[in-house]
Amino acid sequence: MHKKLTMKFPMLNVTDKNWNEEFDLTVFILFKRYVYKGNDDIFHKYYKDKVYCDAEGMLYKVVDKAPSRETWRNLLKFLPGVFRVELTFESLHKTVELEELRRFMLNRLKELEEDEIVNQWRKKIKAANNHAEIIDCRDGYSI
Repeated sequence: MHKKLTMKFPMLNVTDKNWNEEFDLTVFILFKRYVYKGNDDIFHKYYKDKVYCDAEGMLYKVVDKAPSRETWRNLLKFLPGVFRVELTFESLHKTVELEELRRFMLNRLKELEEDEIVNQWRKKIKAANNHAEIIDCRDGYSI
């Protein structure tokens, strides 16, 4: 049994280095410990054993998933956006320095097709003062 950790969201997947192959970039950023994709194939492809940097620079690895304990979610899981699983993390007891995370993100953006969103995202990352600001891209636009 894994104890609940106090990681700070948002969290960024720092394991996957090739963002160009993915249509939906939101699979690389977690805004909470829950995901609405309970499928085992999706879990293993996008989450299992992936390392995430939290909003304070601490590293965690996804080790498992657990279905929701909320009965109503399980009863209505056939409805889109209702069923969710909780990701289980373990701490790696390591950190990522701010500038290292900034370089990681800027390198990921180099892989993407240039457009106004990517340019604004790049500016936001360059101006960020902390890990959370580098990770959180919801500031007026979405990925």
